[in-house]
Amino acid sequence: LGSVYCWGDQSNVGFPNACSSYAADCVGSILLGPKEKVQFSGNNQTSSNSSAVSIFSNNEYENQELFCTVHLDGTASCWGNQNYGQMGNGYISADSTTPKFVLLPQGSGSVISMALSRHYSCSLMDDGEIYCWGKNDNGQLGDGTVCSSGEFTDNCNGDHVKPIAYEPVILPNGTHAISIFRNTHSSTHDVCAILSNNRIFCWVTYYS
Repeated sequence: LGSVYCWGDQSNVGFPNACSSYAADCVGSILLGPKEKVQFSGNNQTSSNSSAVSIFSNNEYENQELFCTVHLDGTASCWGNQNYGQMGNGYISADSTTPKFVLLPQGSGSVISMALSRHYSCSLMDDGEIYCWGKNDNGQLGDGTVCSSGEFTDNCNGDHVKPIAYEPVILPNGTHAISIFRNTHSSTHDVCAILSNNRIFCWVTYYS
């Protein structure tokens, strides 16, 4: 119950050395079918060992593929490629073949859904708040800040990035989010939300 299997590029299947272990099932570095479960942490240390309830990806971005799972215990785990802290584990330029916890602020509630763009990621919480992390050179995280080069205020890392979530997306007064999605009709694939007043709210390039 709640297991995840992946196949394709061996760097993204959720367990290491796939095409060394299953050479007969690979063409080059591509695993042709499901062979092993995604390796969530058995001791709950690097990722949740709770059952997966949903999975998300941004796999149309070549060399930027990221995969995330929401777990039954309300946590989230991600694996794949990151240049801008998209995994939410506090690191940049640290790809991972196995899942790592998404680090969210204490007291932020449980994750119920996610949306993954090219250089940043967002999670919807059970209280209707949204948290985003990753590249923020154009306000992608929706928290009212911009991370310019050399900027270390507002939890920026000096290189346009917040590698973990700090503050929620600023939503219109009196509303909360009921779902989030990536706007694939925009050139920048911004993240948008459906709000409790039945309106769609977007930030960054394409505003509501």
